[in-house]
Amino acid sequence: MLGLKENSRLKRALAVCIAIAILLAGSNVWLFIRAASAEAHLDALRWEHSRLIAEYNDLGNRYSELRSTCEALKTSYDLLQSEHAALQGEHASLEVSYQNLQSEYSSFRSRYDELRQNYESLKGDYQALLDQYNTLVAEVAEYEALQQDYASLQTEYQNLQKQYDALKKQYDDLFSDYNLLKEFFDRPLSNKRIPTLNQLLSWLGSDPTNTIGYYYPDFVCKDFAVMLSIRARTQYWDMGVVAIWGYKRDTHESYAHTINAIIITEGLVYVEPQNDHVWWYTEDHIEIRTGLFEIDNTWVYVEKIKVVLTYR
Repeated sequence: MLGLKENSRLKRALAVCIAIAILLAGSNVWLFIRAASAEAHLDALRWEHSRLIAEYNDLGNRYSELRSTCEALKTSYDLLQSEHAALQGEHASLEVSYQNLQSEYSSFRSRYDELRQNYESLKGDYQALLDQYNTLVAEVAEYEALQQDYASLQTEYQNLQKQYDALKKQYDDLFSDYNLLKEFFDRPLSNKRIPTLNQLLSWLGSDPTNTIGYYYPDFVCKDFAVMLSIRARTQYWDMGVVAIWGYKRDTHESYAHTINAIIITEGLVYVEPQNDHVWWYTEDHIEIRTGLFEIDNTWVYVEKIKVVLTYR
């Protein structure tokens, strides 16, 4: 609308100028110059008009943009207002929740203090129980050690019991022959008999002397030999006891041993009372003397020999 009014004004001005120019054109050059000046001014006005129109249009576009921006801001503002109202409501709700939480915190704090006191009390009880537990562990370890000692003693007792039973049996066997042996030991041997080799071997197989255990120093080789000699008297046999000293041929270890000797129908033989081994030397059944001899499967250099109980 502003542009139309401006155009109308320009047209009237132009008309006035043209009329004046027509009136003055015929009169003088001055009018012609004025007309040219007016024409130039008109061109300037037209250019200014075009510039103003462009500026107006630019302002219109900027106005549209600003209006769109304003409307967008208005929408954003309304949205923010709505969000603000919602946040205010939420803040009020959170304030109430905060107050509730404060109340609950105070309650929990009181409960925590109470539980803390209970914890300290339980901690003291736990330490006391731990001390008792450690004491019990030590007692259990001591008990287990005692159990091991008991088991060891039990095993030792059982072994001793077995040894006792064996000794008891040996004692009973010895005691059963005691009166008979005493009778033949206290008086000279009468009605002496000379056995054969088979009779000797058969009797040794039934005689229990070799079953007695070797217990140093209470029952050693000399005791075996003396006992077998006494028991041989019950058969009216004159069995001697021979002690030998020397050293072993292979190891040169010292050697000291006691065996039995008896004259049988075949001649002189020797007996190892601990295993009933019987042997003799050469076809002539010679006696052991100083020198190298095999005694119960061991080669010995005999240095000294002593007949403790005679066999002749």
